Amino acid sequence: MKTTNKLRSNNITSPILRVFIAYQAKNKNWRGFCYPFDVTCEGFTKDQVMKKLKKLVDLYCEGLKEYEYPQHLLIRKLTDEQDRVVFSRFVEHITKEIEERLINYDLGQEKERQINLYNPITIGYYNDFVLA
Repeated sequence: MKTTNKLRSNNITSPILRVFIAYQAKNKNWRGFCYPFDVTCEGFTKDQVMKKLKKLVDLYCEGLKEYEYPQHLLIRKLTDEQDRVVFSRFVEHITKEIEERLINYDLGQEKERQINLYNPITIGYYNDFVLA
């Protein structure tokens, strides 16, 4: 049975949120990865890495579609140790930021914001993240 548009288990074709992260690696080159696909690349500049990474992810998604979205390729663990460390720091940072915004919202310091997601596949970029 073909499942070109939906996965059997949860009716989605690919992860809803894709996180692209670029950082300066230990070797002073820039390295980027996309979670949850574990697609990676390296380059001399952040812009070069992000441009290359977006193209690689587009190709990866085309492959997913061609092979009817195999579940074992939709969400992959990060294989590079340095990427895992960076992603862990990112998750800590974004969790803290969300918590602070929720506290500020509860205190009435922020107004409610409306967000419309017309595209079911949301791509997440986080530009304010800085490794300490």
